[in-house]
Amino acid sequence: MPQNAPVPATVTVNHRLGSYSSSRRVLLRGVAGAGIAAAGWGRLPGGIAPGARAQGTGGNLIIGYTQEQPTLDAPVPNSDSQSRLLNSMMDPLVWQPESGVFEPGLATSWESSEDSTVFTFHLREDVIFHDGTPFDAEAVKVSFDRVADPELRALLVGLLGPYEGTEVVDEFTARVTFSEPYPLFLDSLSKTGIRPVSPTAVAKFGPDFGQNVVGTGPFKLQSFSEESIVLERFDEYNWGPAFLEHEGPASLDTITYRIIPEDATRITALETGEVQFIDFTPPQEVDRLAADGRFKVDLLYVPGLPQILQLNVDKFPTSELPVRQAIQYAINHQAIVDVIWFGKAKPSYGVLSSATPGYWVGVEEVYPYDPERARRVLDEAGWTVGADGVREKDGQRLELLYVTNTSQAPTGEVIQAMLADVGIAMTIEALSSQASLTKYQENQHHIGRLGEITNDPSAMCFPIHSENITGGTQGNRSRYSNPKVDELCDEAAGETDWERRVQLYEDLQKIVADDAFIIGAYEQVLINTYDVTVTNMRYDAVARPFFLVTQLAPQ
Repeated sequence: MPQNAPVPATVTVNHRLGSYSSSRRVLLRGVAGAGIAAAGWGRLPGGIAPGARAQGTGGNLIIGYTQEQPTLDAPVPNSDSQSRLLNSMMDPLVWQPESGVFEPGLATSWESSEDSTVFTFHLREDVIFHDGTPFDAEAVKVSFDRVADPELRALLVGLLGPYEGTEVVDEFTARVTFSEPYPLFLDSLSKTGIRPVSPTAVAKFGPDFGQNVVGTGPFKLQSFSEESIVLERFDEYNWGPAFLEHEGPASLDTITYRIIPEDATRITALETGEVQFIDFTPPQEVDRLAADGRFKVDLLYVPGLPQILQLNVDKFPTSELPVRQAIQYAINHQAIVDVIWFGKAKPSYGVLSSATPGYWVGVEEVYPYDPERARRVLDEAGWTVGADGVREKDGQRLELLYVTNTSQAPTGEVIQAMLADVGIAMTIEALSSQASLTKYQENQHHIGRLGEITNDPSAMCFPIHSENITGGTQGNRSRYSNPKVDELCDEAAGETDWERRVQLYEDLQKIVADDAFIIGAYEQVLINTYDVTVTNMRYDAVARPFFLVTQLAPQ
C-alpha cells in the first residue's frame, strides 16, 4: 500500500500535522468541534512534545469499560473492544501506526519472498514475557501454531491466512511459510489476534490461559473477573515502538477496567470521579461533556466495515432482488446518523467505511433515498398494499425479521419506521451477541448485522465470500454465494500490486451494490471521554490506545 493511502482521522479542534519518525508523516484530517480534544499524533495535549518524559510517574487509571470479557485469549473471540484492551498487554512483531505503514515491533526487520509466500523475521534479543520467559523464535512458532490448531477454535484463525508453518531458523530468526501468496500478513501481524504469547504460560494454564494471559506489553495482568480487569506496569519493559519516542516502562502504575455496560452508569461514574475514562460515550452526551472543562472528548473515525445490515438472499422474501432494492431506496442514511448519533457519526452506504483504503465513492450514489421509487419497485414486483398497510403477494405478507444485538436495536427501530413507510413490516429481535450468532447460523433471520474495525479493504470479503456462510462467526449472514465474487476476493487477497488490489475491491463493491444485499447504516466512530488529568492520549489507525505514554496528573 502506498504511504499516501487514505487514513482514518480523529476529530480535532484544528487540523494537525505531526511526525513520529524521520521518514513518516501522519496527517490528521478533522473538523472543528468546540471543546473536543485533539487526539492521535502530533504535539500532545498539555503542550508536551512527543518523546518528552513525564515529570512525574505513577497513578492508577480507572476506566469505565462497556463490554464484559469472558476471555482475554486474543485469537479466540472476534472483539474490537478487546483488542483495544490487549494493546497494552501484548506487543506485535510489526506495528501499524497508520494504515499501510509498518514499523518494527518485536521484530527489528523482515523480508518477504517476491510472491509473499515466505516471510523471515529478525527478532529483538532483549525482550522477555511478563512471566520472565525469554522472547525468541520458538515463542513465535508456538504462538502461531497454537492459533492454527483447530482445538483452540480461534475465531481469528483467518489472520494466519494459508498458514503452513513457522521454522525456527535460529534463536532470534523465524521464517513463516504460506501455501499461497499472503501479502496481508504484515497487516494481520499488527492486530492483537496473533501477537506472541508466553509458551511457558500456555503450557502452564492450558484452557485457562484466557484468564491468565502473558504477553510482552507495557502492562501485565494483575487480576481478572467478570466485574473488573486490572493491569499493572511491567517494570522490565524497555522495547516500546520507536514512533512513540518513549523509553522505559509506562508512567501509570495500574489500569483498572471496570465493567459498566449501562451508559448512564458509566457517565455518572465519570462525573463523580469514580472513573477517569470511559469508552462508548453516548453521542447525545458529547456536546455537554466537551463543554465541561473537567473533561476531554476524542471522536475516532475508524476504517473497516461500517455497521451494516445484511439481507438474507437465501430466505423469502429478501431472496427477491426487487425487495432488496426497495429496502435500499427506502433508507435515509443521513437520518440514521442524525437520530442515533446526533450527527456525530458519518452515514454509510455500502460494505466499506470511507476511511478504508480502496473505498469506492460511487457507492454513495447507487441507491439515493427515494421512498417513492421504493414503492414503485415493489409495485412492479407484484407486492400490493394490504388493508393494514403491509404489502402482500401470493398470499404472503412482506414481513422481515431483523436479528441483532441489544446495542443495535435503536438503529433497527429507525430503519423499521422507514420500511413501514413503503409497506414493509420489520420485527426486531435484539439478543446477546452469542444468541444472535446462533440465529444466524440456523438461518432464522431475514436481516443480520455486522461491523468490524480493521485497516485493510480485504475485510469486505468477510460478509460476502461464500466460505463465510457457515461455521465460525458466519460473517456472510446474507448467505450470498457468487463464484465471481469468491474469485475476486481470493485474487485480491493474494495480489501484491496495490493499484491492482484497489481495482479488484472496487469491482467487488460494484457487484455488492448491484445485488443489493448489504445496507450501510453508519460508519463506526469510537467516542472516548476522560478527565483532564489524563494526558498524552495516543491512538493507532484503528483507535487502539497507547497507554504506554499516557500520564495521570495528580488531583
